[in-house]
Amino acid sequence: MKITDVGSFYITQKVFFYTKNGMLSSVQNKKEKTIAPIVNSCWGSKYGENSIVVFGDFGSKVYNYKGELEYDTNLYVEYYENQNNYIIYDENSNQTKINNKILFCKGSLLDLMKYDDYFFYMDSLSPDMIKMTLDNCLSWQFPLHSIPNNPHNDNYNKEADWEVKKLIGVLEGKLWIALNHHTIVALDIVTGVLVHQIHTIANFHCSWLPSAIPLPEATQIDKTTHKLIGFMWEFYWEINPTNGVIQLYDLTNELSAQKIRNDIANFVLTDSKIYFASHFDSKIGALDRVAKKLIWQYDFKKEEDAEPRIMELQGNENLLGALSSQGTLYIFEREENT
Repeated sequence: MKITDVGSFYITQKVFFYTKNGMLSSVQNKKEKTIAPIVNSCWGSKYGENSIVVFGDFGSKVYNYKGELEYDTNLYVEYYENQNNYIIYDENSNQTKINNKILFCKGSLLDLMKYDDYFFYMDSLSPDMIKMTLDNCLSWQFPLHSIPNNPHNDNYNKEADWEVKKLIGVLEGKLWIALNHHTIVALDIVTGVLVHQIHTIANFHCSWLPSAIPLPEATQIDKTTHKLIGFMWEFYWEINPTNGVIQLYDLTNELSAQKIRNDIANFVLTDSKIYFASHFDSKIGALDRVAKKLIWQYDFKKEEDAEPRIMELQGNENLLGALSSQGTLYIFEREENT
């Protein structure tokens, strides 16, 4: 199934939500349903578990998935849980506030993640990772420049100082952070102390990459196996969160024979598979996580008589959505016994 002119989309376990021509719509059991009009002049959106935030010159509007407007402001909504728990940024005053009353930090937020009753974030005026309580109390502040031994081997900017590429998440009482220069670090969530600094991978040799983590931001947390899982290009890696040991698998022979590889950092991780997109070859595929074998692929050039560039993937064990650069949403459903 495919839907054209899609702006953005979000998948729950059973339902696709998407924006199209100023409307919020859904797909379930291959049936499309228009939920409600939102706004025509939006230039972006951000989905949460219970709501969608729409951005435009008007500011921000928050809708629930029934299509009801829950919150409307001329400011930028950084985070929204409900009408009593949200974070907004005021560009005019260059201030970020929690619940529109308490000053959260100076500047705008570059990264933000909620965990239990805390927020981890970096703001635009500080090169520090910060842990803050919901009532605006500072728990700890970790300066990125204190991380030792910068290898300066980033593929794109070797001279750069440390930069956060992604807050991977919390596992084993540690906040895992993807940095530039092929490095992942872990901070103790209670104290903010640096616990792990992972970079070099022994016996990994590639003509166009250093002997290190191929792309740190292409790493996710697997809550089932309690490991960190990474997959980018032809390389798959696992990190033990207890000791920080990393193991990499070079799948070049397996994938190159099929003329497919992963080109998108945000792959779809399920209990048994990784779904990924080969951006330049107009394919998507499924990798068996145990066997490290390609078990399914879809070639858009053959099946759709088109050559879309897949920009985003979302999904789970039963549903997969792929959004192309042309705004076409391709929807795949798992067949029984497959």
